[in-house]
Amino acid sequence: MYYAILLGPIGFLLVQYFDIKETKLEFTNTENPLQYVVPILAILGFLFGKHLFNQNIKKLQKKETLLEKLSLFQTGFIIKIALLEGPSLLGIVAFSQEGNLFFLFISGILLLIIALKKPNKLNIEALLNLSSEQRSQFNKPDEKLV
Repeated sequence: MYYAILLGPIGFLLVQYFDIKETKLEFTNTENPLQYVVPILAILGFLFGKHLFNQNIKKLQKKETLLEKLSLFQTGFIIKIALLEGPSLLGIVAFSQEGNLFFLFISGILLLIIALKKPNKLNIEALLNLSSEQRSQFNKPDEKLV
């Protein structure tokens, strides 16, 4: 699922980049509202996603079962990534409309952040604050969670 979330926008970005005949790098076009909207949404998506994820992490500390903890972690992670992916897609669309590499640069940074946020077993284990029993259960991927 993580790779689908990441590869979709990357594929869209590449298609748009190679489809555009004429590109430019322009920072001073104050008449285009996208010049403001895309970076503002990118920053807000990053900050709001981080805030919501941290709230979910705090909530999951109170949960008793590993299944509840993993469920809350997954929900928080998906929201965090979606709030980065949305502005990234908007930047790609803005690039396809305007040909301005500024939008593509913002989208690329957001996609790089998504790529760097890939969850791994150690990171998840540390964030979930697992008991020894839950840690043992977490390390047995074939065991059914209840």
